[in-house]
Amino acid sequence: MPTEIGRNEVQSLVAGGAQLVEVLPKEDYDEEHIAGAVNIPLKQLKDDAPNLLDRARPVIVYCNDYQ
Repeated sequence: MPTEIGRNEVQSLVAGGAQLVEVLPKEDYDEEHIAGAVNIPLKQLKDDAPNLLDRARPVIVYCNDYQ
């Protein structure tokens, strides 16, 4: 179940091996993203995530919507 977490918890989880996934379109990812994050646009998440992510590691999904 998705859970909202703060910056400190993100940093702690990533330090422990969590995977970062940016779900905005590739153009937005190319413009700016968190270092180490992979890009899987939201519309492709269901299909691509099983092939690109390690099921044994936690996943942090994020987007930076400037609106």
